[in-house]
Amino acid sequence: MDRQPADLPEGARLEVVATSGALLALKEDWQALEAAAARPHHVFQSFAWCGAWARHFLSEAASAEPALIAGWLGGRLVMLWPLMIARHGPVRVLKWLTDPFGQYGDVLVAPDIDAAPWLSRAWQIARTELGIDAAFLRHVRVDATAYPFLSASCATSIARECAPCLDLSAFADGAAYDRRYGKEQRRRRQRIQRKLETLGPVRFGMDDLSDGSAGTVGWMIAEKRRWLAVRGLMSPVVANARLHAFLGDLGAETGDAPLAAAPVLRCGDRPVAAELALRYRGGHFAYLTAHDHRLHDLSPARLHMHLSQKWCLENGLALFDLMVPGDGYKESWSNGSVDVFDFLAPASAMGRLYCRAYLRHLRPHIRAAYRRLGRRVRRPVIALLTKFGGF
Repeated sequence: MDRQPADLPEGARLEVVATSGALLALKEDWQALEAAAARPHHVFQSFAWCGAWARHFLSEAASAEPALIAGWLGGRLVMLWPLMIARHGPVRVLKWLTDPFGQYGDVLVAPDIDAAPWLSRAWQIARTELGIDAAFLRHVRVDATAYPFLSASCATSIARECAPCLDLSAFADGAAYDRRYGKEQRRRRQRIQRKLETLGPVRFGMDDLSDGSAGTVGWMIAEKRRWLAVRGLMSPVVANARLHAFLGDLGAETGDAPLAAAPVLRCGDRPVAAELALRYRGGHFAYLTAHDHRLHDLSPARLHMHLSQKWCLENGLALFDLMVPGDGYKESWSNGSVDVFDFLAPASAMGRLYCRAYLRHLRPHIRAAYRRLGRRVRRPVIALLTKFGGF
């Protein structure tokens, strides 16, 4: 699907990348564009993230097909819009590539390129030539490259969330970070540590997943699944059988710097709290957190978060991103937040029904009703909802 758009510079062309093989073949050009254009929140548009996801989740039997739109100027990749088409019953829905695993959606555009005409042409291709019924693009930050285009030109926002974060540049050193907490908060952490020390020496470290620490990932996933089950909650991502292999791949040594690492709090050799973190362009993204469910009352996760943030500061990272949703407990660990929106756009009669009847009206009511149910009532429906990808 190469084409020379009339409203773009001479030598410009757009193509749809529609196979996992073609996606993986973009590696060098993709990473060159990242080096020029990516900001920390583009971690979910990085080749390391998208390539690993494609290797584990794209196959002939998959319910999603890649539909990345690549923009070239001469022989240089200057725009990449990582998209895919997912099937929801009879409806073909355009989504961000890796959704729901990816937490932020955006495009990569070279800094010397005017993004607007490239995005406009790419959007026209997406809506008219890919055979989609609707687009549903979740978790677009207001500072995203794609946000002005999507909000002003193409789609309707149906949900607003916030992504809490800690700007580590606000602290000169670890002592300054400690001073952000009151005396009672510091005493509480000391009490937590003393109680944990009855189980063994408390130590915090950053596991490098390329050195055989994949068992840490399995432990985190198992504990997270227990935590969700006890509360009658669901997460299609955490429930996915391929999650362990995918996350382990992110930390593998492949000649590139590993994207993932695991900050772990241990009592002796026993992990009591851990986090699967993504580290990208000076940012630390707390992707998956878990703690030993048997020690919940000792609050090991609270001490772990404190030590993880302090480690990031002392090791030169500038941002600790807790990502969506903006749950209340994240407020005490952040000093700012970014608004995040979902966008939708119908592209067919079926798509209009899907967007207006389901996404705008039915889905919010289903989600609200689900949250009102008690834990015991929610548990029997979790398996069914997970099978169909949530709601």
